[in-house]
Amino acid sequence: MLQAAEGAAGGGKAKNVIYLFMSGGMSHLDTLDPKPGREVQAETKAIGTVLPGVKISEHLPKLAKRLKKAAVLR
Repeated sequence: MLQAAEGAAGGGKAKNVIYLFMSGGMSHLDTLDPKPGREVQAETKAIGTVLPGVKISEHLPKLAKRLKKAAVLR
């Protein structure tokens, strides 16, 4: 279980934390940090989200609709 350090900057209180450790899974370039038009980008396309100017993988359409309720740390 993850616990916030006492006196951490910001002082927010998260109710839940989802930590994804995907050994051998899709890279950040193919999920939450697409780089459209660059050589490093795979065949995955970027789609818009409910947040203006923020794009994620086409494989995460449900997350794209709910991104206002999530925090993506890049």
